[in-house]
Amino acid sequence: MLAALLARLLGPRLAERISPWLVLAALAGSTYVLAGIFHEQSPLQNWLFWRYAGVWLCCAAFAAACFSVGNLIVHHLSEADEPKTGHFTLSFAAGVFAFFLLTSLAGFLHGFGKVSFVLIPAALFAVGAKQLWRDLPRLRESARSGGWALSPVEVAAFALGALGLTVIYLNVLVPDNASYDTRWYHLAIAEHYAAAGGIIRSVEGNVTVTLPQLTSILASWAFCIPWGGLFERYELAAHLEFVLFLATLPGVVALVRSLVPGVSARWAWLAMLAFPSLFVYDSSLHGGADHVAALFAIPTYLSLLRAWKSLPLRACLLLAISVCGLLMSKYTAAAAAAGPVVALTLRGIWLTVSQLRGRVRLSALRSLGATLGAGLLLTTPHWLKNLIWHGDPLYPILHRYFKVRPWNDEGDFFFAVYQEQQFVPTGTLQHKLIGMLKALYDHSYALYNWSDFHGHYPVFGSLFTFSLVALPFLRGTKRTWALVAMTHLGIVVWYWISNAERYLQCLLPWMAAVVASIGILAWRSGWPARVGFLGLTGLQLVWGSDMPFWPLHRMTGKSPVGLANEFFAQGYGNGGEGRTKPFEDFAALGRGLPPGSKVLVHHEHLHLGLGTMAVSDSTRMAYGINYGELGSAAAVHALFRRYGITHVVWEPRVIYGDESVAGDLVFHAYAATWQTVGKSGSRHIAALPAEAPPPREATVFAFYCGGSYTAGLYPLSALRLSTYPLRGKKTRFPVPQQPYTAGDPLPHAGYAVVNDNCPGAPRMKGYTQIAAQGSVRYYVSR
Repeated sequence: MLAALLARLLGPRLAERISPWLVLAALAGSTYVLAGIFHEQSPLQNWLFWRYAGVWLCCAAFAAACFSVGNLIVHHLSEADEPKTGHFTLSFAAGVFAFFLLTSLAGFLHGFGKVSFVLIPAALFAVGAKQLWRDLPRLRESARSGGWALSPVEVAAFALGALGLTVIYLNVLVPDNASYDTRWYHLAIAEHYAAAGGIIRSVEGNVTVTLPQLTSILASWAFCIPWGGLFERYELAAHLEFVLFLATLPGVVALVRSLVPGVSARWAWLAMLAFPSLFVYDSSLHGGADHVAALFAIPTYLSLLRAWKSLPLRACLLLAISVCGLLMSKYTAAAAAAGPVVALTLRGIWLTVSQLRGRVRLSALRSLGATLGAGLLLTTPHWLKNLIWHGDPLYPILHRYFKVRPWNDEGDFFFAVYQEQQFVPTGTLQHKLIGMLKALYDHSYALYNWSDFHGHYPVFGSLFTFSLVALPFLRGTKRTWALVAMTHLGIVVWYWISNAERYLQCLLPWMAAVVASIGILAWRSGWPARVGFLGLTGLQLVWGSDMPFWPLHRMTGKSPVGLANEFFAQGYGNGGEGRTKPFEDFAALGRGLPPGSKVLVHHEHLHLGLGTMAVSDSTRMAYGINYGELGSAAAVHALFRRYGITHVVWEPRVIYGDESVAGDLVFHAYAATWQTVGKSGSRHIAALPAEAPPPREATVFAFYCGGSYTAGLYPLSALRLSTYPLRGKKTRFPVPQQPYTAGDPLPHAGYAVVNDNCPGAPRMKGYTQIAAQGSVRYYVSR
């Protein structure tokens, strides 16, 4: 109606030009009015959409920077006639590693902050921008080569895949889905570095801070985000993991195209989602390092294929980048690195012997040497840092061969305790070998995890193992067999170094590629083979279909779907302000602390949210603090001052049992002198006092009954024995200097520890209780 009137007044041509702008103005006004209505119910600035949109904007900058510089790296490390299969996968992985290196450099130069948050991706993008611009036509053509038209079956499959990715993404959207290890060290280290303004030495010798840190370094960049608070920092770090997972999926397609030449296989990425462990704690996406490592698995194999024929130097260097990406993500990713490294070495030896016979230049040997040198150079952010700061390139693994620092008298014992908890095989050599052979076929359904995670339910996904029975009967399988062998070698390495279920995630992209390849070859073979493959795949999919809803998160007891439902439901009624304040158990303690604070967290592993530098005194993980060895509150005070500790978080009067009796007495005697400045639940936080407490007599009156210390008077140093359980360890308790019998006069001592359940337990007149563990009370003399 108005359009016709405008046409009469202005003429058809002018009206046609003005009409879209009038539509824009009308809809903009309508949008403004509707926004005002919504704003009255829930202020627009509080909508979660803006927070997630900002995070995705940062992820886009990260991804663009990685692909830009990675494309340049792959361009220079490729031969002119190199097939372009897997170019995106190789480029993105190389770019992520470059991002890690530059962020590490910024960290060692203490340059973490708002400026580096912008400059790091900007610099990497700029470095590769010229080459990326040149390659855009070829990249567009490569993307179109597979065609865009989808068959009805592909449409259904892609829709199912999109649903699976949506369920996985729910893990990312809700901070409470963070795993224990994420809150303990993966992202807690990033928070620690961001608060410090750079990468700093672990003064206490914390094992978690000396492990490979590619994930934590990337997250350190995320924790420097210029706006928002803890919610935005965590969400950006979690979204980076999701971006890396998404970038892994095209690699499956590329690898399948290499295994089965001539196929499009654009649906092959769906094979990843047939492994239900992706939806189950603790193998899901939760801010950890397993899926970061998995990003480099396929680039490692594709690089090996490029290098295999004659070991050209460029291809070998590209392989070195991918292998370093695996190893800098986590030690257990050696499961995916070992096979390609062994294969490259054996191939190099073979070619070298052949070249010696032909009296030609030893190019293969030169390539092997250059690859080794590149590997050592690219991993310096890890091993050189540990060597300089701790005296051991793999601190504390090689502590018997290096003069490590820090270290304490019980370091050997507690490192043995730490190793015993790492899912390493035990028993005789024969027993271990039998276990290794079993793992080759039962890794997907036997219990390789803590039994209270998902019991004996097989959640990893068994299509890789159980589809292999078809491989001998199919044609064109030579390349697939090679990857199968490489994957099984990876399982062997996984079994020996740490056979926890989630550490198989670095091999998952290879497994998915094998499954997809077998599916393609079976489909070519005829309808009986198709029926067989669909039956096996259908069984696995139906079995895993309800796993996303299982309440298996170890800290919340809920499923990702359930947590997401509760999280977004909070937006109704009260506006959901509390949901954007994650990890309040520690965030509440850290809020208000002055900049530059360094907080010691007593005993506990979890501390993400403090927003400060953090120090751990966990006896199993930190070898620079041993309260029993220090022997007095004054010595502890001096050590804390030397370490730069300004505050302590602890639970007053609570004994955990990790420390020796002497250690608990010394710590809590010192803690009894502190003034609490904040509380969160049962945790207190106190500022370190200016002066050390006065000295105390180093004697202990102990009253136990049965199986441990005999009642009597001891020197404090005699109670430094750790009673922490260790396989094959038998504690030999010392005898008291002065035995005590019930009814005797109570001896004078600086400390006392008494089991109230023992017959004749004395009343501790003249002593003040400082802590307790069950019926055992800890005292100091008045």
